[in-house]
Amino acid sequence: MTADSKTKQKRTSGFKRFRKAANAYRKDCLSSWYESIFVQDEQVPPYFCEGLESFGILLKGRSLEQLPRFDGQFEDCFVVNNFDEEMRLVGDSLAGKRCVHVVNRLMTAPLQPCNYERLNIKDVQLPKVSAFADKRLYRSIQHYRSLGLNVHFLPRKLLESNRRDFGREYLKKYPNTGVLAIIYALEILRPRELWVIGLDFYQSDYLVRRPHQNPINLQREKIRRTNLVEVTANIFRRYSATKVNMVSYYKGFPEIENVRTL
Repeated sequence: MTADSKTKQKRTSGFKRFRKAANAYRKDCLSSWYESIFVQDEQVPPYFCEGLESFGILLKGRSLEQLPRFDGQFEDCFVVNNFDEEMRLVGDSLAGKRCVHVVNRLMTAPLQPCNYERLNIKDVQLPKVSAFADKRLYRSIQHYRSLGLNVHFLPRKLLESNRRDFGREYLKKYPNTGVLAIIYALEILRPRELWVIGLDFYQSDYLVRRPHQNPINLQREKIRRTNLVEVTANIFRRYSATKVNMVSYYKGFPEIENVRTL
C-alpha cells in the first residue's frame, strides 16, 4: 500500500468515527428531549421492597458454579440476561426464590417460557429509561409482554453518574448488564447485605458460552476500555453501608472495607 493510500484510508476511517460519534450525539439529544417531555419517570417497581436484609445478583461467569454453596444466604435476587443453559447446572439453587429478570436490549436475553414459569418470574427490568428510537429494545418489550410479563424502564436517577463513571458513550445506557443490576440493587433496593455471584470480569470465561457472544478477547478489551473493575470497586465504596459478598474467580480485585471476596 502506498503512502497516499494509507493517508486516504486514515482519513476515511477518521471520518467514519466522526460520523458515528455525531450520530450518537444527535440521537442522545433527541432521546433526552423526548424523555423530558413524553416519558413519565419510572417509580421504584413494586417487585421488591427497600431495605432488604439480604439480596442476590446472579451473573454468568464461571464462578456461578459456586451458587449451591451460598444459595441459602438470600431469598430475593436478580437473574441477569439469558439463564436457560445455567438453569441446567444451578437451577435447583433457585427453587423457591423471588426472582426478577434484568436484561439487555437484545432478543438473546429472554428466557424460555418454561423457565419464567419455573422461576415464577413476573417482572423484567429493562436497561434504559425509554425505548425511544431503539427498535431492538422495542421488539424485546413486545416479546416480554406477549409472555404476560411486566416490563419496567429504569428510573432516571440511575443514569445520573454515567458520564462520570463511563463517559459520553454510555450516557443513556450501561456498558454491562451486570453492573446495571449491581447499581440498581445498591441505589434502589439498598439491602443490608448483597451477594454478587458470577462476576469474573471475563478473567474467567462464562460458565456456559453461547455461539452468538463476542469472543472473549473483545469482551476483555471492553472491560479494560471502560475501566469496569475500578468503576465497580468505586461503586461498592460509595455504598459503604451495604456489606458486599463477591463470589468471583477474578484475581486482583481491590481491597475494600465493605467487600468480602469469596
